[in-house]
Amino acid sequence: MIVGYSEGRVVFDRYQEQSLKKNKTRKKRAVTSTEFKINLQMKLTMSLRELLSSSMTKASLTSMFTQALQQYFSSSNTFKVVAVYED
Repeated sequence: MIVGYSEGRVVFDRYQEQSLKKNKTRKKRAVTSTEFKINLQMKLTMSLRELLSSSMTKASLTSMFTQALQQYFSSSNTFKVVAVYED
């Protein structure tokens, strides 16, 4: 996927807690919201819907994924990755 390119950009859209539209949609979809404390060594056994039910868990996953991308590509002399997210 990145063959032939010298740079890749990954942008994670912000999740706005105060968005009226998102609050209305969240209330319709989510029966419960469960925050998970996650780390790279965890084996995730819950459903994706359950895992992503909390905005705090989503933010944590985004941060973890961004850091892993940057670490993976940090040793590359030919490819640069730029990742943007809100922590």
